[in-house]
This record gives sequence, structure tokens and C-alpha cells, in this order.
Amino acid sequence: DYYDFMKIDKNRVFIILSDVSGKGISACFYMALFKGVLMGIINEEKELEGIIIRINRYFYENTPKDIFVTAICGFLDMDSMTFSFIRAGHCPLLYYSHRDKAFRLLKPRGVLLGALRDIKGLFEAEEIIFGKNDLILSYTDGVSEAMNEDKCMFGDKNLIKIMDRNIR
Repeated sequence: DYYDFMKIDKNRVFIILSDVSGKGISACFYMALFKGVLMGIINEEKELEGIIIRINRYFYENTPKDIFVTAICGFLDMDSMTFSFIRAGHCPLLYYSHRDKAFRLLKPRGVLLGALRDIKGLFEAEEIIFGKNDLILSYTDGVSEAMNEDKCMFGDKNLIKIMDRNIR
């Protein structure tokens, strides 16, 4: 798993959370490759879909076909208090509205990175406008797919329950 915060300018931060297929040293290698490719692209490309399309192209052309990456990434704008994001096959984003006292799992359409040659148009961008005391939580499947001794997965509902208990 990989996460990062990159200052783009005075008011904007690029945020990413991603997960590569596989385990062990091989997965570590491909995640390091992902970070390197992202670092090269983020300085040139300022649009979310452009960033994702370029990462996808690199992974599709340069990694084995069983290697893919899920990601959720976006720009946090401190002036407008918005988070514009894209989800590439990753776990949903958990958003808590303090005003509404409600949680929402945000799951805009998006595909895995590295699995298809052309992914243009296969994403929906979504924007959150933050109110006072609103929260977002991004996580990987290591949380939602964790199992107890009875082989029951933790799941999104339990994550929301824990968040709810700790917010109130």
C-alpha cells in the first residue's frame, strides 16, 4: 500500500492512496515503480484524469498482465475547501457530513490501473465541499477484508460503526 500528500501550490495538495496486486517483494517493487511514475507525472499533468491515464498507460505497457493498481486520488483545495477525486477500482471513500450527522460511501465509477490499454472516459470525478467538522476516510482492502477467527470480513459497515462511535 502507498499513500502520499504532495503540495502542488500554495492552496492545493494532491492526495493519493493506492494498493498494488500481489504480496511480498514483488508487490513492493511495483509500488515503488508506481510512486516513481506518479512523481514524474504529477509535475507535468494537472488534471486528475490525465494523471490516471498516464499511470495506466505506463503500467499496461511495462508490467506483467497480472499486475494492476487500485487508487483513489485527488486535489484538496484549501481555499474552496473542496476535494476533487477519482477512484480507480479502489475502496470507496468514506465521507462524514457533520451538518447531516451522516456517513456516505462515495464510489464514483473507475477501473483498475494497468488492466486495460485505453481507460479514457471510464472514470467519474467527484467533488466534496467540506463543511465545518466534516471528515473523509480513505482505506485499503486490508481494513475492509480483514477477517476474524470465524472468517467473517470486517467490512465497510463495521468501519462506519467504529467511526460513528468515535465521532459522537
